[in-house]
Amino acid sequence: MPQRLHQNGFVTVAAVSPALRLADPGANADLVIQALGKAAAEGAEVIVLPELCLIGYTCGDLIPNRSLLEGSLLALRKVAEATQKLGVTALIGLPIEVDGRIFNCAAFVSRGKILGVVPKTHLPNTGEFYEQRWFASARV
Repeated sequence: MPQRLHQNGFVTVAAVSPALRLADPGANADLVIQALGKAAAEGAEVIVLPELCLIGYTCGDLIPNRSLLEGSLLALRKVAEATQKLGVTALIGLPIEVDGRIFNCAAFVSRGKILGVVPKTHLPNTGEFYEQRWFASARV
């Protein structure tokens, strides 16, 4: 009988990229939860989603919008709660405002909780990437 990998200290990690709705964190939370459920059903224990997946990377000048920022936090809480039932840990991308500065963040969620948030440090500012226009760097 073959052994399951996690019995040997391994963990199954999946990267998923669901089709998203631009600037609609509520709908995107539902799409992310569906993707988490599918990955969990296929055996994934840790699931990584794209940068800014709760709003869509190409929101541009909509990023500072108050309802978009607040909606992102509500969506993150909804996804975090879903991890309780699904039994997975996920890495979710979203913008978070702290002291008037907006950060491009990755949030770790598991067991129904937000475990931690990491703001992006190196922000590109060339070509089609204008992240410094909307986001603050985590570098102090």
